[in-house]
Amino acid sequence: MALANGTVDALVATPPYSTQAESLLPNDTVTWSAQSTQFSYLEAICTTSWAAANPDLVVRFLKALVEAQNFNINHPDQAMALIEKQLNVTSSSLASIWGGFQFSVTLTQPLILLMQNEAQWLISNNLTTATQVPNFINYIYVNGLETVNPNYVNVIG
Repeated sequence: MALANGTVDALVATPPYSTQAESLLPNDTVTWSAQSTQFSYLEAICTTSWAAANPDLVVRFLKALVEAQNFNINHPDQAMALIEKQLNVTSSSLASIWGGFQFSVTLTQPLILLMQNEAQWLISNNLTTATQVPNFINYIYVNGLETVNPNYVNVIG
């Protein structure tokens, strides 16, 4: 690992990888939460043209995510066993973080607000050439998720 061998000085990682990294580090290291109490989101991303040309694949993909979401919620022990095997992590490290995850295939207003806040921060700190926060709804393909379940989409246009 690059941190353990000194190739890099710091990293941002999510559990269970952060737990693995900590186990490889000497005792004089410092760790802290990068997110604090903020939610962390994972997004599925593709080009607008690809989504428009492949709406059936988008829906199939989203249905598969919803199926995985429901499996994680309804069968947490089996889901953890699968993840342990795929990620090669211990059950104790995964069990210690499992409750912190919210398995939810949704598009909600807090995500949009977060993106707007991040864009404003980038603009305010001169880290972009943009001067106005974009309307992120213009860049989000909601049709697929609305097809899967309209209740999963809760954003203000």
